[in-house]
Amino acid sequence: RLLQARAAAEAGYRAALASAAAAPLEEVPIGGEAPVAGGSVGGHAFRSRALRLTRESWWIEGEGRAASERWGVGVGGPAWILDPVGRLDDRTGVVELAGARAWVPGIRVDAFTVPESVPLPGDECVRWGAVLDSLRALQDLPGVVRAGANPGGEPSLGLLGPRELEEALEPLGWPRGSPGPSASDGACDRDDPLNLGDPDHPDAACGDHVPGRFHEGDLTLEGGVGQGLLVVTGDVTLSGTRFHGVVLAGGSLALRDGAWLLGAARVGGGLAVQAGSRLTGSGCRVLRALEAASAPLRRPIPLMPPIPLGPARPGSWSTPLTRAGRQEVLREGKPVPGWTGAGGGRTGPWLFPTRYTIYG
Repeated sequence: RLLQARAAAEAGYRAALASAAAAPLEEVPIGGEAPVAGGSVGGHAFRSRALRLTRESWWIEGEGRAASERWGVGVGGPAWILDPVGRLDDRTGVVELAGARAWVPGIRVDAFTVPESVPLPGDECVRWGAVLDSLRALQDLPGVVRAGANPGGEPSLGLLGPRELEEALEPLGWPRGSPGPSASDGACDRDDPLNLGDPDHPDAACGDHVPGRFHEGDLTLEGGVGQGLLVVTGDVTLSGTRFHGVVLAGGSLALRDGAWLLGAARVGGGLAVQAGSRLTGSGCRVLRALEAASAPLRRPIPLMPPIPLGPARPGSWSTPLTRAGRQEVLREGKPVPGWTGAGGGRTGPWLFPTRYTIYG
């Protein structure tokens, strides 16, 4: 019976990892919890829940009960889930240079400001007012900062590497093109890969289209306008393009011919901003882009294999560890021998502070 309950608990844990992206976990406050999944395997019931420890760190737990038994056993472990506010709060500058190459001296990058120095049309920034007020330290961040190594020059977003980003985002499809809103009969054509929305006209058909796009190789955008999350494994060139949002480039980022990037960027190579082009930090646009793209990106990343939690009281959830007890275990940062996470074991500093660091 114990083995059957344990198998059901592990099924509950796996179901939680698979279902968490679709659950409304963004509404769970820090210190709160929410049920995630329930079901049965081989006639043995399971259920699972998620406990929020910080903005992006969670404890995922599954409980299983053998058929006809009132007791159950649990398994659980820490996981990382992307949070737009957490990503913005974790930034060290408007442009983070993760590669070996430096930027051209004298490049001007306008720092983050609260409130926004260049607000979006309409009330799109107003709804983020309270969040941005709580992140006023953004104003103290530099325009350009060296953010440490980026192994292999690959774009990343927190613990999400290029392969996870590619699976979650729609492909851009073209190495060169001019982005712009595309509508037919008053409806936005969201399937057009070069339709990156219409930030200038929030009430138009594509005003609320804030896509996430992935491109393998180098990308050149010529003219036009767009918004959202742009992930490129190679070099990115904006030639006369106005882009509102976040650019993650594995290679270099170049702005020329009056291009304007409003938001933030993380670059694996160098940075070049031609005279007449601009790069302006915008917390509002970062939050808007990551929120719009976060639904497919909110997949939990386990930080270690699940551990057994022991039997539960009859009729209750698994409670061998209190929430404070779980947090104490995490703070102690005991490493798991032989285990390495994605990207060589990059887990949260709250777990293994002496061995691992989050990039992004």
